Amino acid sequence: MGAKYVLVVDDDPNQRESIAEILESKGYRVTTTGNGWQALELAATSPPAIILLDLSMPVMTGWVVINRLKSDSTLRDIPILVISDEVDLPQNVIALLKPVRIEQMLGLIECVLEGGTQSARAKGFTDSSDQATAKALGTRE
Repeated sequence: MGAKYVLVVDDDPNQRESIAEILESKGYRVTTTGNGWQALELAATSPPAIILLDLSMPVMTGWVVINRLKSDSTLRDIPILVISDEVDLPQNVIALLKPVRIEQMLGLIECVLEGGTQSARAKGFTDSSDQATAKALGTRE
C-alpha cells in the first residue's frame, strides 16, 4: 500500500513547508498550496486522505474551502484538520491551534486516518494548558 496523501493548505510558506517536511519524513506523500482555489482544484484532481487547512487566508478563507468541499459529493468525506490561531472554534471542527505542536499534529492525523473523526473525538487530543492544544471535536458539516 502506498503512502497516505496529505494536502497542506496555508498561505504562510514557512508553516506550509515545515509541515510538509515533517509529514514527508514520516512517510506521507504531501502536496502543498498557499490558496483555497488551488486547494479545491488539487482535491478534485487527486483527492487526498486528509487536508490540513489554514482558516485565515486571503482571497478564499478556509471556511469557504470547507463549505465548497462539503458541498461536493465526491469530496465531502475527506477529513479536514483545521490549523488556526482562533480559540473560539465551533465544536464540530477538528483543529490544531497555532503554534502547531508536531507530536499532536502527527497523533491527530494518524488517529483521523485510522479511525475517522469519531475516533479523534473519543481520544480527546485535549491539552488545556495552552492554545497549542489539538482539539479533536469532529468535522464541520
